[in-house]
Formats: sequence, structure tokens, C-alpha cells
Amino acid sequence: MRHNFCDGPPAGGVRAHGRPPCPLINMLSQERTDPDGRGRHTIELEPYGYRWLRVGDSERPLTEGQPRRR
Repeated sequence: MRHNFCDGPPAGGVRAHGRPPCPLINMLSQERTDPDGRGRHTIELEPYGYRWLRVGDSERPLTEGQPRRR
């Protein structure tokens, strides 16, 4: 989850640590963002806004063989 508790734009970008550069999927709109050359995503948020993001492709469900975050 990415959130903005300020009345202005948030500073910086988002990086999915421990993973190769891969897309982030907005879970509410299915909008996809791809990382830049440094592996960072730019997520624009309105004041007091938020986004629920998933790392990776939204079309590929988790399977029993994949590790899950705790």
C-alpha cells in the first residue's frame, strides 16, 4: 500500500526490494506501472490519497509453489 498523509504531493518513488524490476499493479483499477532504468516506480498520489499495489503481473495467480510474504 502506498499512501500520502500530506496535503501536497508525496516525495520519491517506490521500489520493490528483493525482486527483479517488475511491474506494479493498482489492485483497484488494474492500472500497471513499469519501473524506470533504476528499478523505481513513480506513483502519483493526490493529497491524502492511497493506492493498493501488487508486485508482478495481475494475470498470474499465486500457486502453492510460490513463496508468500509474511
